[in-house]
Amino acid sequence: GYQGRVERSHRTDDEEFYIPCLGEVTTAEEFLALAQKWQWYYNVERPHFGAGTDGRTRLRELGLDLSDEFAAFPVVLLDEVAVIWASKGGTMCTTKFSDLPSPP
Repeated sequence: GYQGRVERSHRTDDEEFYIPCLGEVTTAEEFLALAQKWQWYYNVERPHFGAGTDGRTRLRELGLDLSDEFAAFPVVLLDEVAVIWASKGGTMCTTKFSDLPSPP
């Protein structure tokens, strides 16, 4: 399945975006601007080396003739949505990576 790929992409987000960048953010607007840049970099510029990707970017890995702008969909904050979901109950599982560097 794809669960391992999803978890790996979340780890990449943590290691290359959240941990090094979030200490600098003081407003939601700053976060959204940084997240939009990260999303662009991750999908359009960053080479990937997972099974069968051969260094292609995520956008090129799709194998479709798409412009780079296809990957520029807007980043949104889901805080209010998460509050609604939390009020309906459920469970949360926290995963920790033992080999993550300590934040500065």
